[in-house]
Amino acid sequence: MGQRHNPQGIQKVMRFADVSYMAALQGFDKLIVLAGETLYAYPFQALVRVWRREADVAELGNSGERISRHRDSAVQFFRAGVCGGRMLVGYVTKSLLQVHLHVLEALNESSQSPVTSTRGLMSKLSTSSSRESHSHSFQQFGQTLSLPRDATDLVMLSKRLVVMCHTQVVILDPQDPSMKAYPVPDFMVNPSVEYGSAAAIANLKDRCSKSKALGMALSRSKELIVVFEDFGCYVTKYGAPARQSAFVRWETRATSVAFRWPHALLFSPNYIEIRNVESGGLVQVVEERDIRLLYSGPPYEGPVLAAMRGEDDARGKTDSVVELLETAPIVIEQGQQNDDTLWREWDM
Repeated sequence: MGQRHNPQGIQKVMRFADVSYMAALQGFDKLIVLAGETLYAYPFQALVRVWRREADVAELGNSGERISRHRDSAVQFFRAGVCGGRMLVGYVTKSLLQVHLHVLEALNESSQSPVTSTRGLMSKLSTSSSRESHSHSFQQFGQTLSLPRDATDLVMLSKRLVVMCHTQVVILDPQDPSMKAYPVPDFMVNPSVEYGSAAAIANLKDRCSKSKALGMALSRSKELIVVFEDFGCYVTKYGAPARQSAFVRWETRATSVAFRWPHALLFSPNYIEIRNVESGGLVQVVEERDIRLLYSGPPYEGPVLAAMRGEDDARGKTDSVVELLETAPIVIEQGQQNDDTLWREWDM
């Protein structure tokens, strides 16, 4: 942990050696950590105390809590975001035969019952008897759902959850387990002006089956963009192909995506393609080395953090951790000289 623009002040506040993902729930004073295939939650204040050296790292474990259940299988990944006006944390577990999606709702201190929010000796004594409950700060949202075995990511829309898989995209609702999970794009449509010709639908279906889905976000009021490794396409709010089953091909194969309105940021090892979400048009290309997306948070919210190869020194290879910020054009105010006038004296 450290302050922005002060890398010398960064210091270790946790002893985990195998952290695979983290998410900050700022409105709930929680940091969610996936380590050792188990999900934990820690209060920000406890982390700050350790960073300020007001507390020891060993004391951090007393303030944290495990939020994945002991009976759950190994946690593969998790995502946090707002869905239906609630802050949800969805995590996917995988056993030998099954893959399940568990969804938790984050609770404010005011919404916790006096019994469950009590800390100290009594809460420690009751740990063994509450192994089946999730935690004091989270409650189960909806029901546990079965997923395809090739699930790779989770996206939270305004009312539904979207599960990314290697060969398909599935929309689910934990509060309505009877709802049939339907794939996106849904190619069970007839040729029309909106969906396109039979050949166009078949071509898009073939491309989707051969490319891994990376993300999905709102494009227009009645459309969503689905991002695959090699291309992107648009679907209606019902999951059917839109824009006559047309697609936008990327310049390079993407490994991950982040959405910041009105842009989609496509990450590949050496490039970041920045495209307009509504049109798919290329806006900018950032060229670096060994680029990896570290954190993007919910679509269109929060910072976008990436790592890329830094300058090598005597100690070896280095990485740079950067935040991607949107720039704005420079507006010339009334009475101010324009660019041509400012640079005229430098013309050769």
